Amino acid sequence: MDYKNNQIGFNQLADVTADGTKQPIVVTEITIRPINRQSQDLTNWRNANRAAEALIPRRTTLYDLYADITTTDAHIISVWSKRADAVTNADWQFVDDKGNPVEIINDLIECIGFEDLVNAIIDTKAWGYTILEPTFFINHNGKNEFSTYLVPRKHIRPEKGIIAKEQWGETGINIREGIYAKTIMEFGKSNDLGLLLSAAQYSILKRGNLSDWAEFIEIFGRGIVDATWDGFDEDQRNKLAKAIDEMGGGGVILHPKGTEIDIKNNTGTANGQLQGSFHDTLNKEISKVLLGSTETTESSNSSGYAQAETHAKQDNQKHVTDITYVKKYLNSRFVSVLKAAGFDTKGGKFTIKSQRELSKKDAYEIQKSMAIDLKLPIDHDFFYEEYEMPKPKDYDKQLKDRLEAEKALLANSTGTGLDGNKAHTPPNSGNNKDKKPTNPDDKKLTKLVRFSDEEDDYPLSFGEDGRGLWERMKSFFA
Repeated sequence: MDYKNNQIGFNQLADVTADGTKQPIVVTEITIRPINRQSQDLTNWRNANRAAEALIPRRTTLYDLYADITTTDAHIISVWSKRADAVTNADWQFVDDKGNPVEIINDLIECIGFEDLVNAIIDTKAWGYTILEPTFFINHNGKNEFSTYLVPRKHIRPEKGIIAKEQWGETGINIREGIYAKTIMEFGKSNDLGLLLSAAQYSILKRGNLSDWAEFIEIFGRGIVDATWDGFDEDQRNKLAKAIDEMGGGGVILHPKGTEIDIKNNTGTANGQLQGSFHDTLNKEISKVLLGSTETTESSNSSGYAQAETHAKQDNQKHVTDITYVKKYLNSRFVSVLKAAGFDTKGGKFTIKSQRELSKKDAYEIQKSMAIDLKLPIDHDFFYEEYEMPKPKDYDKQLKDRLEAEKALLANSTGTGLDGNKAHTPPNSGNNKDKKPTNPDDKKLTKLVRFSDEEDDYPLSFGEDGRGLWERMKSFFA
């Protein structure tokens, strides 16, 4: 099946049950109404809240309000996208019971439907109870894919497990019986109205405040025009009034002869600071509700690095909590749907690939320690590529010359060759038999031992009895 033949709505396998009964398709059975974007005030918000919590709950008005503020309030859009992005950008994978990736299910993670699924799950915290249904198909590359259908929330009746055909109706499709119980996913608690319930009141107040602020700017943003005419010529007055109306923002007035115009600038103390302060306060309250902090979205005059750092850590903790929340639903609801759709989950689970983000400086220190302290072999090409350094054209020659110079320096400093034998010394004139060592108190013989051709040389000390350092150390132990 391709995109052209793909149906939006419930799984196509659910069209007919085992006994041949035709099942209704939600997208064709329900009547979807547009969002009611009426003027909102706190009275409407309170009434919508009461209707959603009544004995016979109706969330239609409340969800119309949610849809309005989440598509028009820039601060809500910005704040909530931070939480959603942290979840969708996580490196998801599906592994079997042995921890090995399952390719056929990981192909689903790469499709758009999985991103829609993860977004809808985290949106449950903002909106409350949510219903989703995936439709699986084979894409043009021959791989498994699925689309996600978000059931309009105005039609759901979580207390009864029904999707109503009308947004104000009671009758509809029972999703907790029959084939739908295996193909439909429910997220969130049935009585949960989401975080937007609290954020909505601040958004409504901010919208009214912005209107008042705009009116204030219009009134006090420019000076008051004081015009005078002779009081007898009505035509002159009309022409003067028309000239003032057409003055515009440029301040140009064409007025008839015999009239006087004086523009009086506003010299009062009103400057809109009250409206601006109220606007910032409301945004901070929205940030606290949806994000739990404020400084990572907007900074204040009193904020500093330490405070912003603390709020950033709070954001990271919130992101970890959100990922855990989504992961639990994927491993319970979505895995059950995958199994019902014929996928072999092999007792596996969704998880996040472990990632450690290190700065370039920290990564370099670790790599240097591995090379020097642990003496682990390091690929030189890796450093050139990782740190974007140009590799010399005569790299092999320079490396060879440096190694030979280090070997010669080592031989001169220890008095021995690289093979462990004493270095060649030019013969002295005279008899060397009775010549004493340069340091008579030092009766140790230093010898170099090469452990392998790949490793460095390590000096080991031998005593007069010829026993090595390790042999003499062992004598201290039983």
